[in-house]
Amino acid sequence: MRQLPKNLAEIDGDIVTLLLEDDKKVLLDLDDWNRLNIHRWFVRKSFSRPYCMRKYRNAHGEFYIRMHREVMRTPRNEIVHHKNRNTLDNRKSNLENMLQKHHHHIHTKTYPRLIKYADENVTETIPDHTHNS
Repeated sequence: MRQLPKNLAEIDGDIVTLLLEDDKKVLLDLDDWNRLNIHRWFVRKSFSRPYCMRKYRNAHGEFYIRMHREVMRTPRNEIVHHKNRNTLDNRKSNLENMLQKHHHHIHTKTYPRLIKYADENVTETIPDHTHNS
């Protein structure tokens, strides 16, 4: 018999705050939490940003699946955009499936050039190399 993982979470109305290692907090909707709580979740950095993920094993090996892709049931040819740029905010209202070329356009043309990470009190300025003088 499979033992369920130990995910520690706080529930406030329809929002779940998943409490993970190193005081990382992940937000998601209660309906998604009820579906995804069968897995053990953890935070790892990818492209220098923290993401909530789980391990998946099959005959081809071991893989990592990001929570936001499971929340949005993202097709293989699309990626998930975090509207507020907080990669640990996996509430549906903060996520949008889109093609890579649209995602690149959003991050290089229209968004302010500041990122604030929810798990850290750090604001990072990103140089805008998209416009030459």
